[in-house]
Amino acid sequence: IRYINSGDNLGYAGGINLGVSNTDADLLIFMNADVIVNQGCLKTLCQPLQKNVGAVGPRFYWDAQCKVMLPPTEQYTPFDEVLRRLSPKHPVFSRWAQQRWRRHARCHWESSQPITSYTLSGAMLAIRKDVWEQVGEFDSQYKLYFEENDWLERLKKQGFIAQYVPQATA
Repeated sequence: IRYINSGDNLGYAGGINLGVSNTDADLLIFMNADVIVNQGCLKTLCQPLQKNVGAVGPRFYWDAQCKVMLPPTEQYTPFDEVLRRLSPKHPVFSRWAQQRWRRHARCHWESSQPITSYTLSGAMLAIRKDVWEQVGEFDSQYKLYFEENDWLERLKKQGFIAQYVPQATA
């Protein structure tokens, strides 16, 4: 373990960027301090990274018994944002937004094999360092939340694959 003192609170993105700039590891794992990693999670997460996948995220549970799954992050496309803004204005838009969200969540919850997903949680991500170097660091203007959404969108635009790996649990 190597302790790196930033001298200041850099925010999540700044802290991640500082850590990455101080390692020569081929695989990077970013994780919130309150995440509990279940047995085999890291090994399972790293396997797809050996097969040209650029970033992966685990299945998250709320409870230690792994009975209550957390939802994936929301989709942040222009269409989804317009739909979210229209939802309070008319029941049709509200139902449409709910159905779209449920399909998105169900796809993740019901998957038993890795699926391509750019809605991974920054609470825990594993990334290949060569991909990180090509996509670039997290935008440190995000002090808390959405830095992974921005980074995963840039990953997607550069043609890299991100996967949700349900066999890896935390």
